[in-house]
Amino acid sequence: MDPLLDNKMPLVSYVMPTFNRANVVGPALEAIIRERKENYPNIEIVVMDGGSTDGTVEIVKKFGDEIQILVSERDTGAADAFNKGVKLATGELIRYVASDDTILIGHTRRMVDYLCENPEIDLLGARSNCLCVDQNGQVTKDSKHAALRGGWMTFDEVLTWDRAGVFAYIETWFFRRRVFEKIGYLDTRYRICPDVDYAFRVAKSNCRFFVLPDVIVNKIFYSDGSNLVSNIEKSFAEYRQVVKAHASPWQTFCFLWSFPAPLPSRLFWGLWLKTGKALRHTFPWFYKMLQRCARRLKH
Repeated sequence: MDPLLDNKMPLVSYVMPTFNRANVVGPALEAIIRERKENYPNIEIVVMDGGSTDGTVEIVKKFGDEIQILVSERDTGAADAFNKGVKLATGELIRYVASDDTILIGHTRRMVDYLCENPEIDLLGARSNCLCVDQNGQVTKDSKHAALRGGWMTFDEVLTWDRAGVFAYIETWFFRRRVFEKIGYLDTRYRICPDVDYAFRVAKSNCRFFVLPDVIVNKIFYSDGSNLVSNIEKSFAEYRQVVKAHASPWQTFCFLWSFPAPLPSRLFWGLWLKTGKALRHTFPWFYKMLQRCARRLKH
């Protein structure tokens, strides 16, 4: 029997890992509290602080009874903090919330209702607005993943991750507690891509992962690299580790090395660069002519 069927408004635990995010944690919590007041009153807020020294904990404490659980202690990263929070949370449904991001008001009831209506779904995700923010706090890029569609998250979809047709960042996921009981918690070895690893584990198990086309969160990337996901080089390096752990050698060859650029594009430009070097040494006059043409096209 699905526990949600006996409860029209099951408790949803919003678990927020945070560490030295005094500049952003307040607005993130205010959005959750507003969601609880205006859309879905049965939300439990769990804040897991990693031992911040910049005043993050003091800001969280100012919210008083609005925060149901607050723990501040050393951890090994966001995955470790989230795992601890899940174990302390009392909700049947669990939601990961990043202290950098801002949830969009009015979506929790929609997500919960969909899980109640579809008991076969173990993990429900959605879409995100991806906002790049510069050092002045100005949005420099807004990527809404317009091409993404809703549907089942399969192994192949996870393998191509944010280039897939069906895709969802962990900040949109609504976990049923039974998922943790079946396949365990986030792998704390990964600091940037534990969600990719977990999605692989879900896809390889009998758990079912469905994604709605709704946009439910503004996911923030900072140009100063103050949140780990903003560091593209480190993100791809860890992503490669995760893919190698789950994919076959052939799948790894076909998909892994297509990041950050698609494989056909990398092959094309690699071939073009080698051709250019050959022309430069063998036919310097022809190489100079190509350079002049390229400059004219550019201007």
